[in-house]
Amino acid sequence: QFQQQTATFLQKQVDIGAEFMGAFGEYNRMKSRPYSQDFNRTPRFVVTQSYHCRN
Repeated sequence: QFQQQTATFLQKQVDIGAEFMGAFGEYNRMKSRPYSQDFNRTPRFVVTQSYHCRN
């Protein structure tokens, strides 16, 4: 039982990490485009959204 909870918790951490890396990758793609200043706030917003959805 305890092991199962631990596994679930770890899986959630992995999901959050994957979402964060996804947002970070998106940020890097945007940065390489011209006029990237417009996009500077986007990844932080995306990460914040995903945290709110989980909690």
